[in-house]
Amino acid sequence: MAVARKIQDEGSHAIALANIAPCLHDEQKSNVLDEALAVARKIQNEWSHAIALANIAPCLQDEQKSNVLDEALAVAREIQNELSRVRCFGRNCTTSSGSSRSAGCSSRNRG
Repeated sequence: MAVARKIQDEGSHAIALANIAPCLHDEQKSNVLDEALAVARKIQNEWSHAIALANIAPCLQDEQKSNVLDEALAVAREIQNELSRVRCFGRNCTTSSGSSRSAGCSSRNRG
């Protein structure tokens, strides 16, 4: 976890934390996911911000997962470049459906 916290790129930092979270016990997992969300929410670039949120969402519980996916879509809507916005929406849909791009959080890892 110390290595993940040293990652300078905020998007990679947030996703690395989300990848680690499923391996942790409940309280620590929750704390790491909260940290990952906090890092993701600081990202200034809309693309990276939306992708980081969408990669963290599969690790979260039902209502929080839904809220974070809504947040990711709202951020993606702010992307000015139309092609980038479409690509981001497509990637968010793929990520949120549980594809291999998601943060390594399968249904057995949630909860």
